[in-house]
Amino acid sequence: DNFVRINFDVFERVVDVLAPTGIEICPQEEIYDPKYPDAGYGTIEVRFAAVCQRMNATQLLQYARTRA
Repeated sequence: DNFVRINFDVFERVVDVLAPTGIEICPQEEIYDPKYPDAGYGTIEVRFAAVCQRMNATQLLQYARTRA
């Protein structure tokens, strides 16, 4: 019933405050996105292996946005 709406910069700042050493994520399968949008209106390639790994705020945002 409740929600909070934040932009991408706030997402990264909140993660940095709440988990300054990152958060461990365990993807069940490899995630690959060759056209992830970057900050300069271009694209970059992002890949997350199917293993447990500690991600910083930037990586967590990429993971959250590309896992669909």
